[in-house]
This record gives sequence, structure tokens and C-alpha cells, in this order.
Amino acid sequence: MSHVFLAIGWALLAYIAYRASFVKASSGTYDPFTILGINPGSDEKSIKRHFKRLSLKFHPDKLKLKANQTLEEINEHFVNLTKAYKALTDDTIRQNYEMYGHPDGKRETAMGIALPKWIVETRNHGYVVGLYGLVFGLMLPYLVGKWWHGSRKYTKDQVLTESASRYFLNLTEETKFAKAVEVLCSSLEFKALESKHSRVFESNKAYKRLEDQVTTTLFNSTGEKLEGSLYNNNSEKFVKRTAILVYAHLFRISISDVAVLKVKHEVINYARHLTNGMQSVTLGYNWLSTFLVIVTLQQHLVQAMHPALSPLVQLPHISVKTAEKLAKSGEIKSPEHFATLSEQQKTSMFPELKGQDHIQKHIQSISEHWPKLELVSSEFKVVGEKIVTPGCVIHFTMKVRIKNAKRLATAQENEKSSASTSASGQATEQDLKGEELEIDELLGRKKAGADGEEKCPVVHAPHATKDTKPCYYWLVGDHKLNRIFVQPIKFTDVGYTKTRVLKTSFQAPHSPGLYTFQAYVKSDSYVDTDVQASMQLRVEEKEAAEDANAEDDISEPDEDTLAGQMAAMRGKPTKQQKDSDDSDDTSGTESSDDDSSDSDSDSD
Repeated sequence: MSHVFLAIGWALLAYIAYRASFVKASSGTYDPFTILGINPGSDEKSIKRHFKRLSLKFHPDKLKLKANQTLEEINEHFVNLTKAYKALTDDTIRQNYEMYGHPDGKRETAMGIALPKWIVETRNHGYVVGLYGLVFGLMLPYLVGKWWHGSRKYTKDQVLTESASRYFLNLTEETKFAKAVEVLCSSLEFKALESKHSRVFESNKAYKRLEDQVTTTLFNSTGEKLEGSLYNNNSEKFVKRTAILVYAHLFRISISDVAVLKVKHEVINYARHLTNGMQSVTLGYNWLSTFLVIVTLQQHLVQAMHPALSPLVQLPHISVKTAEKLAKSGEIKSPEHFATLSEQQKTSMFPELKGQDHIQKHIQSISEHWPKLELVSSEFKVVGEKIVTPGCVIHFTMKVRIKNAKRLATAQENEKSSASTSASGQATEQDLKGEELEIDELLGRKKAGADGEEKCPVVHAPHATKDTKPCYYWLVGDHKLNRIFVQPIKFTDVGYTKTRVLKTSFQAPHSPGLYTFQAYVKSDSYVDTDVQASMQLRVEEKEAAEDANAEDDISEPDEDTLAGQMAAMRGKPTKQQKDSDDSDDTSGTESSDDDSSDSDSDSD
């Protein structure tokens, strides 16, 4: 198709060039003698006589049109003759011709800026200068200074630098959930929020009752008290006051006072944003456990549930008491299990839902589409090598999907149908496609949707202050060393019908040995839907890789084999098949060797 458009373009260019060849260029110098066709030294009498003959000959009323001539051309030619005649006989026109070289007089082009009239008027010069001084002398420096001050005041995560410094001082590599909440509540953004709503905290009886409720519930559930070093700072009471509202949100304590409820919503909105700044600090130190704790804090802020509560409370219309009762009995522990229960089990476990069919259908729908992740596969790979050597680049691929019985059944049917319709020619096509995909990966080309991207709905979180799209963090770490080995990659678009393919690359350890890593895929919105995979990576000496490559250095593949055809497509040499019986006797061995060579070439 591109060749067709290219041919059309060249044809269009040729046509334009052909038409341009007929355009006559006008002379830059005006010469009336040439136009009239007389000698420059002719006197006025002979000029008049000659013009009279020309006017009789070329007057539009007396001249007949020729085949390729138009009336406009005849009129234009006669006008030019008249101008030339007047330039030589009329005093004024002749003066214009002698002074400016043209009978129409001075011909000049004036250029200017289209400014309003009041700006260029003389009486307004003082006001215009004053306005320019105000804009460029005062306002512009003020705006630039304000921008510069703001850029120094906030980090790249739009967190106050003073708040970020508190994260640096108080977060450690062994920070737990309660300490993370304490550090989060010490952010100076909440200090400004407290000043804005000081009456709510100081003179509101509803807040006092809420404080007592939170303190009692927290102690009964976890045995903890708000007695950390940051809470007990009398000069910063906002830390403990903010923590009261955060824990009220996490334990789902009802608030009847509108003013207190409004402040709580603002606090949670700030808290969800500030966790990004806490993540940046932990990633600077590569603390694995602390990063996972902060992601867990993000999940619980979205779902409005404390880690002490059962994950069942994420389902709609399920009370905290009912969820705790079922979690202790062990009958049902996670939201996705609700969809597998029979009607009789649902009635016995959730008696408060009896007779409320529309509520049961709503819970059933949420449970069926609960985004519980499962691991499909994960692998390390070094392009062009069979083993991992120190310092080489490792390509890591991990496949995950959402558990869904309907999707799994459909996938199994598709696999069966594709297997039943397989033919001998399909193997070659699949091998070629696999090779093309590998080459595309090396060149950095990727088609839209190639990694299983699929649009997903907003997070189901009835207690969330605003709708949000679910995102996931994918990282590789070592829990024994408590270090992040591959920085987290944030991604989204995990649907219910496709397998999400995650790809990254990193450098192998510099020392040979057996290394154990953990790959994590954690949601920032749902609790207990994450997936984790433990993997072992063996790094061997470079001598072992050279020995393995030496074993794979085989002769050129036969041209009539699959390996030979793929090698020919790459421009590599192939061996022509011999007609002797000796070649037939050794074909089986060469075929197996060719297959291994082909797999190595594909990796290349």
C-alpha cells in the first residue's frame, strides 16, 4: 500500500512541474519602449502614430479570440499598451516613470505589528510604560520567585520537604504497620489541616467521644496504645489528633457529626497521597519489608479496614462483627470464597441477609469479580545463553491473572480446540512468530495489548473518599537480606479475561552462587489479593558458559530442515543435502543438534 501512495506522490509532483513550465515569469524592470515595440529614441509624434496602429490592432472590441486565448489576456495586453503609451506621453505618468521606474508611481511594501491604537498613541505613552514596568518589573519576578520557592518547598511527589525529612528520620528497615501510621500522621500537611479546623478538635464533643472510642477499639483489637514518641510531643498535638481520625477510618467507627466527618475525609485524602512520599524514602534505602508495609497501609486506607479485621469486610453489606465471627470459625476467610457457597450456606452464615435477594445478588457479583491474583509462570532468561554468568543482563518474565472460574473454563476450551486443529505446518508458523516476538523485544518494539493489557473497573471500596483505578506494584527482593533487588514497577489494566505479562531486566549478581529471590505483585487498593513467587537463580562462572557454547557450536543446518529454513531467513549459511546414503544415516543426530542450535539462535 505504501508503494501505491509513493507512486501517486511522484505523479502529482510531475504534474505540478509540468504546469509550472507554462508559467511566464514577469520582468522586474519596466520598459515602455519594449512593450510598445519601438526604439528608445522615438519622438512623441511617432509614438502616438505607432500606438494608434496598435490600438486598432489589439483593441478588445476588434480583436478575435484565438484557440488558446482568453478575453482576460486580451484586456491585460491592451492595458499594458495603454500604460506604456501614457508613460511616454502624459507628463505626470512620465514623471512617475522617470522617478520610480513605473508609471503607477512609488511601489513599496509596508510591514508592521498589529497593535491596538491606544498603545501607539502619544498621549498614552506614560500609561503603557507603567503597565510594562508593573508586568515585567514586579509581577513576573514575583511569579518566578513563587514557583522557585514552591519547587524547593515540595519534593517530586508533591510532599513537603519537611515532611519528607521526618520520614527519613523515623522510618527504619524494620518499620511495622503501627509505626508507619505514626510517621504518616506526623506529616506537616496535617498541621495546616488542624489549624484550619481547630474548632473541631478543641471544642467539639463529638470528637472527644470519637477519641475515646478509637482508643478503646485499638487496645481491644491489637493491644496497642497511642503512646509513641511522636504522639507524646505536646508541641505537635496534630499528630495524635490525626491518628485518631485515621484509626477511626480503619476500624470503620461511625461518625455522626458532619464537621468531624468532613475533616476525616480530608485527612484520608492527604494520607493516601503522602504514602507516595514514604515509598520514595524506603526505595532510597531499598528496604523491602518497610516498602511492603507502606503498600499494605495504602490498601487498608482504600478499603477502610485495619489489619486486625477480616478481609471479608471488603464485601458490601457485611458487618465487622459478622466478618470476625466467620473468620474465627474458619468457614470463609476471603471475599472470593463467598461466590462458591451454596444458598443454604449463605443463609446459615449470613442470617441478616435472609430475604434480601437484591443485596445477596450484589454481594455475589462483587465476589465473582474479586481481583484475587494468581501466578501463571515466572522465569529468568539470558538472551543467547543457557546459563547465567556474573554481571550479565537477565530478562525476567512473570505472568499473572485474576482468578475467575468462567475465564479458566473458556481458556481450557480454547486450548483443547487449538490442540485438536493443530497441523504440521502450524509448528513452523508458531516458531517464526516466537522468533519475531523475541526480536521485537530486543529492539524495544511492542504492540498495543501485547502484554495482556485490559481495561478494568474502578476499585470497589464503599468507604473510599474518591474513586480510583486499581494499580499494582511488581518488584523483586530478598527477604533474608531485607533488600529490594529490582525497583518496583507500577502498572495497571489487569482484566478478567487476559493473562498479564510483566517483563523487566536487571543485572545478575557479580559472584557465582545460588541466590533465592521473591517476586511480589501487590495491589495498592485491595487487601489479601497479592501474589508472591520464590525463585532460585544459579550464577555460574564464565568458563562454564564458554563450555556450554562450545558444545552448541555445530555444523551448518541442512537447508530442508526447520532449523535450515529459519537460518536462511536470518541470512545465515545452510548445508545442502547430499544424495548419498551416509547423509541419511546421520540425519537423526544432526536434527537433534540443529534443534538445540535453533533454540540458541532464537535467543540471539
